This record gives sequence, structure tokens and C-alpha cells, in this order.
Amino acid sequence: MKHLRSAPKKRVYPHGRIRFLTYSLVLLLALFAPSMLKGQTGGEAGIQGTITDSEGAAIPNATVTVTNTATGIALTRQTTGEGLYTVSPILPGSYTVKVQAAGFSDYVQKNLTANALVMTPLNISMKIGAADTTVEVTEAPPQLITTNASLGLTIENTTYANLPLALNGQQRDPTFVAQLSPGATSGARLPIIGGTGNYLGQLYLDGLPAQTVSQQGDNRLVSQSLSVDAVDQIQIVTSTPPVEYAGAGASNFTMKSGSLAYHGSVKDFIRNTSLDAYPFSGKIRDASGKMRPKPVDHQNEFSVTFGGHVPGTKRVFFFFAYDKYHNRTQATPQNFTVPTALMKSGDFTELNGAGGRTGTGPDNPAFLYDPTSTTCSGNVCTRQPFQGLKNGVPTNNVIPDSYISPIAKAQQQFLPDPTNPGSLVNNYTAGLSKGFDNHLYNYRVDFQWTERHRISTVGALGTVKYLNNYGLPYLPQPYTGGDLATISPKIFDDRMLTRSATRW
Repeated sequence: MKHLRSAPKKRVYPHGRIRFLTYSLVLLLALFAPSMLKGQTGGEAGIQGTITDSEGAAIPNATVTVTNTATGIALTRQTTGEGLYTVSPILPGSYTVKVQAAGFSDYVQKNLTANALVMTPLNISMKIGAADTTVEVTEAPPQLITTNASLGLTIENTTYANLPLALNGQQRDPTFVAQLSPGATSGARLPIIGGTGNYLGQLYLDGLPAQTVSQQGDNRLVSQSLSVDAVDQIQIVTSTPPVEYAGAGASNFTMKSGSLAYHGSVKDFIRNTSLDAYPFSGKIRDASGKMRPKPVDHQNEFSVTFGGHVPGTKRVFFFFAYDKYHNRTQATPQNFTVPTALMKSGDFTELNGAGGRTGTGPDNPAFLYDPTSTTCSGNVCTRQPFQGLKNGVPTNNVIPDSYISPIAKAQQQFLPDPTNPGSLVNNYTAGLSKGFDNHLYNYRVDFQWTERHRISTVGALGTVKYLNNYGLPYLPQPYTGGDLATISPKIFDDRMLTRSATRW
């Protein structure tokens, strides 16, 4: 008779279960804690404040409706028992805020600008009145940020669009305006904030890092990928940045977005030789007394933007920008050595010393030796100079025509003739034209799926072509994507992804 034995039971150790619960809790905090932090908007904007009556008492359960002026998208929140409300994250831009509460007149605040990276404060005092009366305010209230100790400024496109951004060997640079911030000085790539140092700043595109590990503080990741006309706001944090933004001076660039009204622009900037003035020491006369021409300078930047919404829907908005930069300059003239017309035919008799043109005197000519005439005696080998016919007479330093390859003869037609006759070295003076063409394509798409769910994507791509090996084709291409879901008035899930690539 067989005796069945049950398998031994596995013992569950309490500390193993505790470790599992601990790891699970840490994971949940990592996923949800950033979304519950007050004022952390991931590069976007927010509005918050307190609703009170005329005596300062909090008004609970008041309805706060925030409407984007450009898109018409509205978000609604209820105030807490302490009269507090927060609407975040939202796209930077102009908003209308409407507050409704039982027993009070409706309050409407227009032209409120919500800037990226900060929570815009708006405290409202309600007046007792009938529901069909409205208090409307069109002047935006002064904004004093009291929720954090960060210092900096926001520059809107209406400000820098009127600045004379110069075409200085590249297209207009949006990072240049960071020098307008207090405590900023010119640096190697980015402005130096607060006297820190070069390559210590940090660049952000819609709140996400727009640089690689090896290129911190390199403004080319923005200046050579984003058109100035595609940037809506620029935020510069000069002191005490929030924990999510690193670097000695953080610069955030917010892309323009679409709207219910179709809008766009066409711009063309020209800088060329005829419009340029002479440089400080540029008026130089040549040996004949003739004024030398201005340095060649041809720069042209053509920009087109267009934004709006997809026809048939008021929830999908887009913005597109195209920027073409054309650059041609003349390099500083330099001296080169090229063969003379006689040398191209195989006649090197100019090296025979006549007139002392060899540099060592007429009694010390230079010879070209014929490798087929080599003779050796022991360890000593000798060769004879080429001796071809010139005017029917055998002459040293004349290569017979039969020795010259047809391929070499064909290639010689591309060699220029000397511009400085009378010399065998440094006899050609010229400057090689150089430049490049840069084509930028910037876009932004926002899909307001529902009032509580928005998907956004921002990208920059393009091509660059250099002339005469002027430089390596360098074109950064940053991309961002975001998926925002509002779970409750106090909890939201904001998932953002960024990718920065460089096209060489």
C-alpha cells in the first residue's frame, strides 16, 4: 500500500512580502507623484488662486471656467472648501476666466496671459448680486509669482519679433534674446547667467531637454533647428530654478500653436554686398590706386508660417513653419602655386635658371630627371634630366609628349592660369566662395480628445547643404510628444517624451 505524502508547504517570509509591497509603493509614487506636485506643469502653464467674497471669506464650490482665447477649449474646476482652485496644465497663451457662485454676480476676467513654467496667480473677490449680472474685467492683473522663489522673465513673440535680429552668418537666432535677461552676458554659445561660465546653461523645448549629453549649453540645438517665427514664448530662469530644470540658467522655448482662426506670415530678410557698408579697415586701394571691392556677402532668409485647425473639427489644431536661409560669402584671398602654361605642355625650362627664377640663382638650375634613364654602378645610381625637343632642339627639362598621359592632359584643363606672372611660386591669388543653404521645417499638433485628454507633438527637421566643403553638415532635430490625462481636479497624468538627434 502506497502512502501519499503531500508536498511540503512553502514558507512565506514576512520580510519578503514587505519588500514586495515597498517596491510596489515606490513604483506607484514614481508614476503618480510628479503629477500631484503643486505647480509642476512640465513646461506648460497653469492658473491658480483663491475665490473670496468682498469681506475675504472663502467661497467653496464656485465654478471656475478657463477658456483659451485662441482655440475656444474650456476647462472647468470647482473651488475647494478653502476657496482654492487650480487649472493646470494648460497651453501657454491668452485666457478668459469666468467664475460663478450662488448668490454672487458672475465674474469674468479677460486677457489673462498664462506663461509657461509658472502658475499664473488670479485671486478674485466676488460681489453679492443676481445671477444674471456680470462683472467683467478686461485689464490683466499684475502678476506676482509667490508659489516659488525662482527669478527670471518671459519674452513673448510680440517683443522679440520687433527686435533687429541680424543675419550674422546664420539665420536669426532665437537664443540671442536670452541676453536681454538681467545678469546675462555674452558667452561662447549661450549667454552666461549670473557670472557662472560657458556651457553651463540648459535648453528646453516645451519644458523638455533639447540637447544631448555631450552638448550642454550649446545653442545650436535650438538656433539651427527652430525658426524664430515658430517660437511663441521664451522663458529664462536666472536664479533658483525648480528642481525639474537643471543648468546655470535655464532657457525654455515654447512653440506656437494653432487656433480657430487661420493665421500665418511671410517674411524675407536680405543682406548683400550692395547694401553693406565697408568694414572698418575695408577701404583699401590696390597697386594701381583702384579701390578694392567690398567683401562678398549674400545672405537671405525666407520664412513662412501657417496655423489653424483641421476643417470640420474644433479639437485638432496645427502650426507649421518653414525657414530657408541662403548664405554665400567670399573667403579672404590667398596665394597658391599653379603650373604655368609652358609647364602644362611639358616644358619646364623655366627651371633652368634663366633670370634667376629658381630662387638659387641662374648658375644653380633645377632639373626634372627621367626615371627610365637610371643606371647603377655598385650602390650609386644616376639619372639623366628629361631632354625633349624644343624648337627642334633637344633641351633639358622638357618632357617628351609621348611620356604625358592623356588623362593628365585632360585634367590640366581644370587648372587655373597664374594671376601673378613673373613668379613660379605663389603665382595665383584667389578666394574660394563658401556658404550653405539651410531648410527648416517646424510643426506642432494639438489634439484635444476630450476636455480631460490632450495629445501634443512638436518637431523640427530639415536639410543643410554646404558649398565647397565649407563645413560639416550639422543639423539638430529635436522632437517632443505629450499625452495629458486629467484624472481629477487634483491629479493628472502628464507623460512626455523627447528625442534630440543631430544630422551630420
